[in-house]
Amino acid sequence: MRNNGLLLRISGSAVLVFLTALVYWADNFILFVLAYVFLFIFMLARVWLAPGSIFEKIFSSIPYSFVMILQLVFNVFVTYGENPDPLFRLAARIIGAVLIPFPFLLDRLFLHRKVPSLSLPFTDNNRVISYAEFLENREEIRKKMKSVSRIDLKEIMEDLPRHSSFRYINKESLSEAYFQAAAESLDDPNIYIIISNTGSPASELNSVFTKKSYNHVSLSFDKDLKTIVSYNGGEKIYPPGLNAEMLEYFHKKEDSAIIVYGISCTKDQKELLIRRVKD
Repeated sequence: MRNNGLLLRISGSAVLVFLTALVYWADNFILFVLAYVFLFIFMLARVWLAPGSIFEKIFSSIPYSFVMILQLVFNVFVTYGENPDPLFRLAARIIGAVLIPFPFLLDRLFLHRKVPSLSLPFTDNNRVISYAEFLENREEIRKKMKSVSRIDLKEIMEDLPRHSSFRYINKESLSEAYFQAAAESLDDPNIYIIISNTGSPASELNSVFTKKSYNHVSLSFDKDLKTIVSYNGGEKIYPPGLNAEMLEYFHKKEDSAIIVYGISCTKDQKELLIRRVKD
């Protein structure tokens, strides 16, 4: 917290110095224009790098465009307009400087965009691992890796080429029968999250590093778990990606286990979720 607070104070002071310099030494509108345009591009980048549909990104970009236009109009016609009064020009430059961070206020109060954090990590926010701990963990990983059989590792290595970050959302791999079954569950006022310990080679390998027994999550629209869907390897039947699952897929070792959480939702919410999965 100390490092984080220090950076915030330094950043705030730097912004204040910049705005003050802009008010007193900006003898033409170019510097203001550059500040407005740079901040507009920055906010636009945040919107388009964030998760969301094209429509959501376009809709979120409109307010920033509107704000930049207002800033430019104010700068050209008021701050550096025809009024020669020095006090008026000074007051206008102050207002113009105050308008520079306005997109951040807009983002904070109205848009609430969930965008990737652009701040640097600090030791207080992220656990620091010492070299001694690293060595200790390395030995622990080595010991656990011995429990992963050569057969499991061979299967994992053979399966890896099937996976691609660029083709991981299967198109039309979920059948109409699946969505018909999902639609029949609309009267059920819950959706179901399945956390599983399947015993698959990938799950066993994940456990070595996560130190957790449950390493896979799936979604079901019905309580009988007939509509389970998740991002998975496709059981070598379908391409890896968004695929339907059956309960049989979860039982690959004797001590396999699942945890099912029921989350209440309205019929409209469930319909929307089914449409999103179908899209």
